[in-house]
Amino acid sequence: MFDERLAQAHDEGDKLTDAVRAKLKESGSVAQTGRSVEGFRSWSKLKAWVQNPANYARGTTIIFIRNMKGIALAGEVARVEFVRGNYLHLDNGVRVYVKSAAYFIEVGEMREIELCKGDLIQFNVNLRDRKIYNGNITMITDVPGEVMMLHADGKPCELVKLPEEYATFKYGWVMTSHKSQGRTAENVVVAAQALDRKAFYVTLSRGHKHMALHCPEKEFLKQQLDFRIGDRLSVYDLVKDRQILTLSQDAMNRKAETLPDTTYKSIAERVRKLAHYAKAAVDIEFKFPFGWGELEGIHHRGTWDMSRHQEYSTQNLEYFDPATGEKYLPTVVETSVGLDRTFLAVLSHAYDEEKAPTKKEGMEEDVRIVLHLPARIAPVQVAVMPLSKKLNDKALALRKELWNTFRTEADVTGNIGKRYRRQDEIGTPFCVTYDFDSETDNAVTVRDRDTMAQERVSLDNLKSYLSRKIYGF
Repeated sequence: MFDERLAQAHDEGDKLTDAVRAKLKESGSVAQTGRSVEGFRSWSKLKAWVQNPANYARGTTIIFIRNMKGIALAGEVARVEFVRGNYLHLDNGVRVYVKSAAYFIEVGEMREIELCKGDLIQFNVNLRDRKIYNGNITMITDVPGEVMMLHADGKPCELVKLPEEYATFKYGWVMTSHKSQGRTAENVVVAAQALDRKAFYVTLSRGHKHMALHCPEKEFLKQQLDFRIGDRLSVYDLVKDRQILTLSQDAMNRKAETLPDTTYKSIAERVRKLAHYAKAAVDIEFKFPFGWGELEGIHHRGTWDMSRHQEYSTQNLEYFDPATGEKYLPTVVETSVGLDRTFLAVLSHAYDEEKAPTKKEGMEEDVRIVLHLPARIAPVQVAVMPLSKKLNDKALALRKELWNTFRTEADVTGNIGKRYRRQDEIGTPFCVTYDFDSETDNAVTVRDRDTMAQERVSLDNLKSYLSRKIYGF
């Protein structure tokens, strides 16, 4: 079950770690002796492998990388006692359905490692109650079970107590370039065979004081730096050359009605570094009350995806254009939008506190909380309110006529002013009040949330009136 290629990568990391620790012990940065503990090493198996019960045997070690309700907490280690059907029976007395458990566990092995004062370890799971997160780097202290959390720049942060028999960590002296993103340290050693120019610069910028680069062949590295330039066009250049279309003025005006342009960063500020296969990338960011945040990422991936599919599938994926007689690989433009962030952007933009006239005793004005949600997306578009409980039946009948066209709600409790305020707070754009005059003039009062203006509208024209206001037709 063990992957020899993975074992080779682990061995390389172990050798580098041993060499680094030996030098640090010589310099006194790491204590000469420490304590022996057990740590878990993942085999980094794919999800399909982890879901297959045939890959498990008695003694197989698993670790829970997140809480699995009723089974185990994040960070707990268990061993397989036996396998029956699709279930793993564990030594902690529980059984798990392997296909579901695959999203909560990793499979690997326990190994004994030495931890000395000054050693760095990296956490592999989240323990939020202890402020421990996957990828955090921490330093071993001389107090067993107590570690010093470090900031991304390597500076001390705070002392944290580890759970007993905590095993989901590894040495933090050696890591891949992917894991090192966003981290810096006083002294950095980089081992690489080839880099492009931008990666070369970023890699060498990791160290505050000293930086060493080790490579098997210097000439080969130089050739790669010349060949793999990594140059990219800025978004400004792409727009200037009309490779990205800009919105028409009409489209910009309509967009501004919902979310004004003043809440977006300018296009010059959206320039970002690209992956080696990308032609362009734009982040659409929104200014939340707490600062700028990304709403959507748009990536021009060129023909990279299709060319790789074509290479490994050995199938011709070129498109033949009958109009021109040309063949070409389709270009991929990928976009990713965050629903939660978009929802938060709409809410934060719509929320407002403003002064409004009030009839409260001793007050001329009061604070009105209102959600200025666009009428199309408001959860409640029309609230129907009887002026008196005696009119409830007529108001409810009116609501029934409207609910097939609009999202409606009947609000029948409290005085009319309090009901208006209540609907303002949930973003209802229109309140329809059925009063005693409605019995004779066959009309209702429609109140606009944003202007607080009230208009008398005939019941015969009410649907068309609200449709124009809400949907524009």
